[in-house]
Amino acid sequence: MNYVADTHALFFFAGGKAARMSRKCAQIFRRAEQQRDRVHVLSSAPLSWPYCWSGDG
Repeated sequence: MNYVADTHALFFFAGGKAARMSRKCAQIFRRAEQQRDRVHVLSSAPLSWPYCWSGDG
């Protein structure tokens, strides 16, 4: 599945601070590491967006 995330989520996950993310968002990034999901990171997402958003509904 494809997801969109902002840079905060990427920095938290890459920095070993997945606890600062929602459980679902951390799971998405772990699945992306296993190439089971894909995360597209926006360089400047609107501040009102959640950290992870599914483009599939």
